[in-house]
Amino acid sequence: MQFLFGSEFEAPLLTFRDYIKLKYAESLHLEKQLSQQGIPIYSLFLQSDSPHFSAIMQESKQFMQNPTATQYSEASWQNGDLSAHPQNPSHNYEWLKNRPVTCCITALCLIVYILQSLGFEEPIMDLFHYPASPYEDSELWRYLSHTLVHLSLPHILFNLAYFWLFGGAIEQRFGSLKLLLLSLSAAIVSGICQNYATGPDFFGLSGVVCAVLGYVLLIDRLKPHTFELPSGFFSMLLVGLAIGFISPLFGIYLGNSAHISGVILGVAWGYWDAKVHLKI
Repeated sequence: MQFLFGSEFEAPLLTFRDYIKLKYAESLHLEKQLSQQGIPIYSLFLQSDSPHFSAIMQESKQFMQNPTATQYSEASWQNGDLSAHPQNPSHNYEWLKNRPVTCCITALCLIVYILQSLGFEEPIMDLFHYPASPYEDSELWRYLSHTLVHLSLPHILFNLAYFWLFGGAIEQRFGSLKLLLLSLSAAIVSGICQNYATGPDFFGLSGVVCAVLGYVLLIDRLKPHTFELPSGFFSMLLVGLAIGFISPLFGIYLGNSAHISGVILGVAWGYWDAKVHLKI
């Protein structure tokens, strides 16, 4: 058996397996093992005597470079093999158990947003905003709580989608303490930078999200396929930052200082971890 690639996420391996089955009429072997931390690791194997051995090996390299390409998702639909994607009720619990920080921060943001929607927006903003006067400087929760408040549905959906996906990946790969420290540091640093640039009138998790994105980008650049990032991830990040400078032309003001400082923190932290802990 020839190892093709592995991942902590089962879905990409199932997608590639469907693609190979449809194109070459050949079934790949999927194995699941548990790491020392009890985290499931999925691996995909090819028969060594496969008549399409070289072609499938090349296909696996192309897939890892761009796993979100349309031909792969289309193959899953065309294959229509629902049994290849079993629904295991314990899998969702296992996912949540392995990502407590991701789940906790996401839940806090959702609870705060629901309370805002129920008519408590003004007291929440008064209680959670960044320190705006000397007597508020000693209210230490304010250096973190501003990240839990969001001002619109797109605002919270965008932030939580990226945090859930990439923050969860960091937590699963490097542990809950890593994500917690990165998130707390990013909340403080991005808040200080944004307050210095524009004052205390800002809310949202985007500074933390940008730190998470910067971290996974740097780690994945130094050690490819650590997070299985799509090929256009770096361009997407640059475009997102650029939009922040263009948006005032349309009356939309974003926390550019929080975003940039978050990315810088995430990249610096990722570089430190890569060189010191991962020995890349």
